[in-house]
Amino acid sequence: MPSELKERRGRVNDAVIGLSISGIVGGMIGIVGLALIPVSFGASLRLTIAGVVIGASSGIAQGGFRIHEAVKQNQ
Repeated sequence: MPSELKERRGRVNDAVIGLSISGIVGGMIGIVGLALIPVSFGASLRLTIAGVVIGASSGIAQGGFRIHEAVKQNQ
């Protein structure tokens, strides 16, 4: 049982690390989109929105993984 918990925690941590990286990338896309708005006359607004969506979905998925891990650990 303890090895099973350790293995599951390792998988959850790997997933959270991957999602953190995608959140950082989403944030960078959003910043680039904001920086390009004056140059592109607002056309880069789609890039900004995409960055926000990527970052937000990454955060939501991380929360889901953490909640799942807490529920499984308390069983």
